Amino acid sequence: MKKTLFPLLIMVTSITTLYIISFFLPSVYKTKDSIVIHAKSDSVFSYLIDIKKWKDWSFWIHKNDPNVEFVYEGNPIGNGSIMRWKNTRSGAGKLQIIETWEPSFLKYNLQKEYGEQKTTGSFELKETGGNTSLIWTNEEFIGSDPFSKYTKFFLFYFEKSKFKQSLHDIKKEIEKN
Repeated sequence: MKKTLFPLLIMVTSITTLYIISFFLPSVYKTKDSIVIHAKSDSVFSYLIDIKKWKDWSFWIHKNDPNVEFVYEGNPIGNGSIMRWKNTRSGAGKLQIIETWEPSFLKYNLQKEYGEQKTTGSFELKETGGNTSLIWTNEEFIGSDPFSKYTKFFLFYFEKSKFKQSLHDIKKEIEKN
C-alpha cells in the first residue's frame, strides 16, 4: 500500500505546487518593439489602417496557409473595420481597429477563439527626415486560467521573435511600394 501511496502523494503535491505557482505568473504580457521604415508617416499609416493588408504580415495568421478564410465587416479602412479569420492551424479570431489619429496612431483589439485571452495593441508613428519610426505595443490579457498562464509563459519568447518578424514584414511591404 505504501508503494502506491507515495507516487500518488508526489503527484498530488506536484499538481498543487504548479497550481499555486500559477498565481504568481503574469496575467498580462506586454511586448514593445520598433523599426525605422524608409517612407513618410502618411504612407505607413495608410498601409496600417487597411485591415485587408494585415493578413500579409501579421504573425497571428499563417499567411502561407491557403486554407485561411477571411471575412471583412464594415469599411475595411480605419476605425471600426473588422477582420475575422478561420484556419485549421491558427484557429479563428477577430481583429478590429478601434482608434486612429491620422497619421500618427492606430489602436486595435484582437480576440482569438480560445480562452480568455484578449489583446490590445497600438502603432505609434514618428516621422523624422522622410523616415518613419514605427513603434508597436501589444498587450495580451491572459486571465486567471493556470493552463493559459503556463502556455503563455513558455511561448512568450518564441512569440517575441514572431512579433519582430512581423515588423520587418511591414517594413518590407511598405518599402517595396
